[in-house]
Amino acid sequence: MFAKSILSLGTLLATCYSVLGKPISVGDPNINHLVVLNSTESFCLFLPSQPGMIIGEHEDDAVVFCTQQNPTAPKAKIFPQGFIQSAHFNQTDSYVQVTGKMNPAAYQLSPNDGGGQFDNRGAPSNSGCAGYTYFVSLLEPNTSKYCIRCCNQKDDCNMGLSVDGCDAVIPGDYS
Repeated sequence: MFAKSILSLGTLLATCYSVLGKPISVGDPNINHLVVLNSTESFCLFLPSQPGMIIGEHEDDAVVFCTQQNPTAPKAKIFPQGFIQSAHFNQTDSYVQVTGKMNPAAYQLSPNDGGGQFDNRGAPSNSGCAGYTYFVSLLEPNTSKYCIRCCNQKDDCNMGLSVDGCDAVIPGDYS
């Protein structure tokens, strides 16, 4: 019983550590869905767990997909061939982001799907961005746009504009 209580306390402290504004680290036992943004050739996004699913209906059970295998995101799958059409990487002192175009058909996403938002507020649960405290990401099959930003300051990751799409949430290059 004592060991179980200590384990629960440890889990609670680790969760609070992330919530209180500390960067997520690799190996955090509370983070099952870890994305990483390194460059235009090495980054991850969240996608529904199965091809063809409606994004907004599956934000909670999304999984990580990356451009390549990455030890920082050991549970990630590789994007389907042809899914990423373009990628534009931008890094500042306060955030890192990737914006671009995707081919929704490569993962059987409906071209009529207005998309959805993933963020560290719980969609999917136990998710994070390596080295950063906050993240926000959108997929918009109907516009073929995707975007993801990882931030250390909450104000740099606007999670309240999801209906306005990538252009409003994460300004960047979507060519």
